[in-house]
Amino acid sequence: LRHAQKNAYAVLQKLNMSVSNAQWQAMFIEKGDPLTIHDTPEKAQQKDEEYKQHLDDWKAAIKAAKDKTPDADIKESGLLTLNAAEKAVARAELKRTLDEAAHQMQLLRNMPLPARDLTPATAKEALQTIAYAEKGKTSGDFVLNTQFGASPQANRQTTCTAGPGQPKPKSVAAAIICACYDNNANLADACVVSPDGTTAWNDGTTGPDQAHARQLIQLCGKRARTALTSAYISTVISRIQENIQVAGGIGYLGTFKATGCGGGQANGLCVQLDGYEANADNSLKKLPWVEKPPEPKKPI
Repeated sequence: LRHAQKNAYAVLQKLNMSVSNAQWQAMFIEKGDPLTIHDTPEKAQQKDEEYKQHLDDWKAAIKAAKDKTPDADIKESGLLTLNAAEKAVARAELKRTLDEAAHQMQLLRNMPLPARDLTPATAKEALQTIAYAEKGKTSGDFVLNTQFGASPQANRQTTCTAGPGQPKPKSVAAAIICACYDNNANLADACVVSPDGTTAWNDGTTGPDQAHARQLIQLCGKRARTALTSAYISTVISRIQENIQVAGGIGYLGTFKATGCGGGQANGLCVQLDGYEANADNSLKKLPWVEKPPEPKKPI
């Protein structure tokens, strides 16, 4: 199944690249003949985390789209026969599908397989992925952009609404940042009394600061060790659900007053879960770390 999903995702990337505009395609190309692709983000003059995250996928896609021998999937799609206006329409449709596919691939690549024989080492990696969206990270060195799948937007409401695409809360750290990062609109210290960050996360104005985000996570402290079991993980998820408020059919994890999670004084600091009242389980699973938690076969 994983192999089939990866192949399908690669095809989507190729099709999307084949109808992308010339400026986007040129960003990946070092030399046209023979075709040479930039092998690092730095050579392409790109430094953001999203570029680094998708570089391998995009390199394969641009090679297929610009190779002298037409790629079979692209050729069979009929996209090569479209004019510029038709390509723009196709590109918009493909982007919607590709955004969801990218979200699913991130889960596939980062989340541990359920019901497997975890060792202490692999269990630690699984929990690090849930906490910080990648293994090997701690509260002191996690990458802010990785927590959301891309650089968190100044539009806090959009970023902190759980769902496919990116930037969205992809980790426990991201959810805490959405629920606790200070705004300067008189709504501060919603979770803990903490120093104000040098950059307030204001809806539509500025995004969060990585150093302050790490400082918030470090205030969580550590728990005493406990046995990691499927039952314990289920209990933790149940406790999360107990703290979700519901208003107008929507769930809110964090401090909620009214009208969303934009961070302003009139609304709240939270993660928004659309459709929660109608289907709580499906809504909660829009958070990747709830959708596929580790399920050890035996206590660790």
